[in-house]
Amino acid sequence: MTPRSILHKGERVTLPLYLDYQASTPLDPKVRQQMAPYLDTHWGNPHSSTHGFGHDARKAIAGARQQIAGLLGADPQEIIFTSGATEANNLALLGHVRSHVGARHVISVETEHEAVLAPLSQLEAEGVAVTRLPVDARGGLDLDQLKQALRPETVLVSVMMANNETGACADLEAIGRICRGAGVTFHSDAAQGLGTKELDVRQTAVDLVSLSGHKIYGPMGIGALYQRGGCALTPLVHGGAQEKGLRAGTLPTALCVGLGAACALLADRREADAERILALRQQLVTGLKSALGEAVQVNEDAARQNPGCLSLRFDGIEAEDLLHALPDLALATGSACTSRDARPSHVLLAMGQTAVTAASTLRLGIGRETTAAEISYVRDQLVAAYPNLSG
Repeated sequence: MTPRSILHKGERVTLPLYLDYQASTPLDPKVRQQMAPYLDTHWGNPHSSTHGFGHDARKAIAGARQQIAGLLGADPQEIIFTSGATEANNLALLGHVRSHVGARHVISVETEHEAVLAPLSQLEAEGVAVTRLPVDARGGLDLDQLKQALRPETVLVSVMMANNETGACADLEAIGRICRGAGVTFHSDAAQGLGTKELDVRQTAVDLVSLSGHKIYGPMGIGALYQRGGCALTPLVHGGAQEKGLRAGTLPTALCVGLGAACALLADRREADAERILALRQQLVTGLKSALGEAVQVNEDAARQNPGCLSLRFDGIEAEDLLHALPDLALATGSACTSRDARPSHVLLAMGQTAVTAASTLRLGIGRETTAAEISYVRDQLVAAYPNLSG
């Protein structure tokens, strides 16, 4: 793609315009700067203990571990580096459930990411009982249903912090209290929520938390799992004693440093980012509603919402057709991990939508780099394209 600049209502906008921040965020220049020495000159193996090259890399990783822990209110020794949130989810679910013997039961939610749903299916194949709880029309979980689903043999509850398609946020504090009261381990996939929502593991009774670098303006290929002290895990990868014996393999120093830098930067600016992104979101929704009225609907729970994720349903049209009509806008119809899957979104179906209405839904991601001028341009492009497809 060759970027080009245009004037829109007297303001400069660069095309193509990126609005898919749920799929991935751009690497922040400050993060890139922190990573650079470990790509160019400080390339020692962090597990080498006989020379300074290894010592320097090991020290850098220790610093990154401390930065990640700082974002979560955790202890650095509770942070396990992984290749991303998918691996962290697998380690949390498979690793924790397999550490138990006898009858085992796991509770999760129908609208989870495939990185949770697939390990749940694997556990079922191993004889573990799995309950997938439904959600309401706004993607919310009924906590009374969660309480009723608990069994004596329940060993894990897994509920994501913020949905990657709709932005619906779970009440982690309330879920944590329920789990703690029942003596059940609580895991949350926080990959989508941490960019705009605070999660303090000392204030929230969550035992395992998954996160991903490229969702918070860090590098791709790196993530982490928070493991509360005393929470049992068995390794998925064997071959070395790295990461307390839970995740064998040489740690990628530059990527670890990048994740740490992204977490430190996020801790400093998350509140301001969230406030600005929410204002941009409201600008777009108000603009679309004023022009299209009830023809556009927002799939959200306004009280519990990730402001950067905007799921919009355009009645009477196929969202794919809208995407093709707007080649200068980088948008999505759902999760990047299933974007080649022609089936309707399992998230929207679980919320009670039909295959037809699910197919008319677009997901827009607003992020740190998005401007008011860009939001104005997106609004005008959507408003202009809609009548041509719905007529």
